[in-house]
Amino acid sequence: MFLKISNLFMSTKAYWRTAPFAEMAQLYAARFVRTVAQSLVGSFVLVILYQKGYPVMHLFFIVAGYYGLRVACSAVSAHVVAWFGPKHTLLFSNIAAVPAFVSLAMVETYAFWGVVGFFFFEAISLSLLLVATDVQFSSVKNSQSAGRELAWMRTAEKVAAGVSPAVGGFLAYQFKPESVMWIAALLIVISALPLFGTAESMQGRQRVVFRGLPWASLWRQFRMTVANGVDVSVNGAVWPLFIAIAIFGTQDSRVYMELGLMFSLSVFASLIISQVYGRLIDRRKGRELFLFGVGTSALIHASRPFINTPLGVGATNIATEVGMSAYSMPFVRAQYDIPDSIPGYRAVYFALLAMCQYFGAMLFILFGAGLVWQFGEVRGMQLMFIVAALAYLFYLRNGFPSLRGRH
Repeated sequence: MFLKISNLFMSTKAYWRTAPFAEMAQLYAARFVRTVAQSLVGSFVLVILYQKGYPVMHLFFIVAGYYGLRVACSAVSAHVVAWFGPKHTLLFSNIAAVPAFVSLAMVETYAFWGVVGFFFFEAISLSLLLVATDVQFSSVKNSQSAGRELAWMRTAEKVAAGVSPAVGGFLAYQFKPESVMWIAALLIVISALPLFGTAESMQGRQRVVFRGLPWASLWRQFRMTVANGVDVSVNGAVWPLFIAIAIFGTQDSRVYMELGLMFSLSVFASLIISQVYGRLIDRRKGRELFLFGVGTSALIHASRPFINTPLGVGATNIATEVGMSAYSMPFVRAQYDIPDSIPGYRAVYFALLAMCQYFGAMLFILFGAGLVWQFGEVRGMQLMFIVAALAYLFYLRNGFPSLRGRH
C-alpha cells in the first residue's frame, strides 16, 4: 500500500515509472521491510551489551573489529555483485542477517561468542547490502530527476527507520531486549521473500578488475569518504551510547523506550526536508546544499558535549537529520554520477568507497578508545564529538565534480 501511494506522487520520468511496477515494488518492499527490521535493534545493540557488563572501551574495540571486518567484506562484496548481480546480492545480504539477530538474541546463553556471531554476520550482511544498493540505484537513476528519486528512497527508508526504534524500544521495555531480536530475524526472513521473484537487471558473471582505475582523479573522493567514516561511527555507535549512559541512565529497560522515542523524532523532519533537498539537487543547487549540511553537521557535533537533557537530545536528533540529509543527498548523488564516466568499474568503485568509509570509522573508534582510557567514558566521548566536528574540514576538498561548483 505504501509503495502504491508513493508511486502516485513520483515524477513520470523516474525509473520505476517506466520499469515494470511489479518488479520495482518487489525490490522496494524488500528494502522497506529490511529497514524496519534493522532499525528495530540498531540503536540499542551497544546499550544492551553495556548493560550486560561490557565497558565502553571494550565495546569500542569490538566495534573497531566490526568496522575492520566491514572493510574486508566490502572488497568481497564487489566480487559477489559483479558475479551474481545486485538483486541476488541483496538476497544473500538478507540471508546473512538472520544468524546475526539470532546470535544477539542468544547472548545470555553463549556470552561473548554470541556477540562475535552478531557482529560477524552483521558485517557480511550490511556490506553486501551497501554495495549492492549503490550499484543497483546508480545504474538505473534518471540523471535529470535523480534528486527526487533519492528523496523518495530516503523518505521511504526514514519512515521505516523512524517508526521502528520507538516500536523496538517499547517492546524491549515491556518484554526483554532479546525478544526484539527474534522479531527482527523474522522480519528479515519476510523481507527476503519478494527478492525470490525478481529478475536480475544487469549482466552477471563479470570479473572485478582494479587495474585501469583513474586513481589520480578519484583519490580525493576516497579521502573524503574516510572522513565520512567518522560521521558513521558517531551517529551509529558513539551518540546512542553517550545519551544512554550520560543522560537517560542504563539501570533498567526504560532506556530502550526513551532511546527509541528520541531517534524516532527525526522521521518528522526527514519526511519534509528530503523532498525539499531533492528538488534543490535537481535545480543544480547541490553544492550549496552540501556546504550548508557540512557546516550545520559540524556545529551539531561540536554542541553534543553540552547536551544534558532529553529535550536537548530530541532537538539534536532533529537538527542532525537536517544537517546530515543536506550534505549526504548531494554526496550520494555525486557518487552515483562517477561510475558513468568509468564504465566497467561500478562495483569496484562503490566497494572502494565502502572500504574507505569503514576504514575511517575504524580509525576513529580506536582513537576514541584511547580517549576513553585516558579521560573516562563520558568525557572521552565528549572529546570524540569535538574531533568529529573538525573532520568535516576534509569534506571541503572532496574531488567530486558536481560538488566543486555550479552544474
